[in-house]
Amino acid sequence: MASLLGHEAAVFLPSGTMCNEIAMRVHCRPGDEMLAHRTAHPIHFEAGGPAALAGVNVSPLDGPRGQFDADAVTAAIRPEPSESRRA
Repeated sequence: MASLLGHEAAVFLPSGTMCNEIAMRVHCRPGDEMLAHRTAHPIHFEAGGPAALAGVNVSPLDGPRGQFDADAVTAAIRPEPSESRRA
């Protein structure tokens, strides 16, 4: 596949779950929170995988037909803890 697409190498990921877990590990740091629609695959079918494998908490968002808007995302973002509360 790599040569077909003009690349030197490729990584074979045999499942969508594996792809999702690697993507979360690449894009998030342990302790981060990922926002996803409440019907999203990681919430329903990956159980504690995001937490166990990437250290990521997945929080559900509502919206019609599996979609949410910017207002829902803004409302779901938690404020950063203050320096005094981190210690």
